[in-house]
Amino acid sequence: MRPRTFSLAPGQELVDKYVVLYREVKAAIRQSTYKPSHGQLLWLRRTDRLVDRLVNALNQLTQDQDIAGLSREAFATCQLHEAKLRKLVGSMEEARNVVVTYEKRSDPPPTPTSPDEAQNSGVV
Repeated sequence: MRPRTFSLAPGQELVDKYVVLYREVKAAIRQSTYKPSHGQLLWLRRTDRLVDRLVNALNQLTQDQDIAGLSREAFATCQLHEAKLRKLVGSMEEARNVVVTYEKRSDPPPTPTSPDEAQNSGVV
């Protein structure tokens, strides 16, 4: 039986886009004059969840692998992917912190002061 192999290639384009956007948003937020668009924050969150799924799937695959049955080459490939995953998880955590920092710094929407304003704003 041939050992199963896996590749980060299908998710690599998504990961690259995520890292580029994360760096842009992080740099801009540090200037504290930048306000990321709602779309950018949503994209970061959605991509973050997708990358989480990719990491979980690859972790599950490596757990399912019988390490004793792997060839030297396959084992080296697994170690390489594991290193890439660690780096990716580090970037994801930094991006989460950036988004949380921005959202904490953002002004909250004004709260209605009267029952009429609350009803008109949709808050009841």
